[in-house]
Amino acid sequence: MYENDYIVFPQGGLSNRLRVVFSYFQYCKEIKKKLVVLWIIDERCKGFFLDYFKPVNGIEFIYYSGTYWTQYMGRIDYYGLNSHPNKYKNIYGDLILLDKIQKKVDTIKNKLDKYISVHIRRTDLTQILAKFIDDNEFIDFINKNNNYNLFIATDNRKTQDTFYKLFKDKIKYIKFIDPSDKLRQTSLEQTIIDIFVCIYSNKFKGTTGSSLSDLIKTIRKERNIKNS
Repeated sequence: MYENDYIVFPQGGLSNRLRVVFSYFQYCKEIKKKLVVLWIIDERCKGFFLDYFKPVNGIEFIYYSGTYWTQYMGRIDYYGLNSHPNKYKNIYGDLILLDKIQKKVDTIKNKLDKYISVHIRRTDLTQILAKFIDDNEFIDFINKNNNYNLFIATDNRKTQDTFYKLFKDKIKYIKFIDPSDKLRQTSLEQTIIDIFVCIYSNKFKGTTGSSLSDLIKTIRKERNIKNS
């Protein structure tokens, strides 16, 4: 641990954590400090950053390991799930998938060819965002783009079943979720694959109020991927 470290302990799910990490990374570049990220695996985020993404020069990711963390606990500079107050733009340029994950994304994209994508958030946000996740909004979007194949990113099996019955001929790839009452019904790897398949779709529609949908839209904008 060095005096030139800036330590953050991001909370929440993957999208919230990435927002913390990469916005504070921009800040650390300005103040010329190395960013140290304390990364805990819990119910909201069941995996370690470096198991899915390439290392980032200037960021040290530290996996939770009990007493090893005691040296950091007294000097965490930021704890939470919000982006840096400076509201930096174009922050995700260093977010790059490991080759093995990118290969899985590319395989799905090749199966889909010309495709649109939707992210339909359910489970823990159903009651909070009920007015924003009406199936009919997504159905209308899909019907208006009838000449495209379709990728469904969602977090429960019921939603998959509903849309698969309606649009089976347009869905060239789907990984069915095992039904569950858990907060997270998909693996972190599958969530990451969903994110990046959605990012590179010809058109995208997400769930208003979902941090994952916001992440997809933000990266699409940063990488100049417009609905076409």
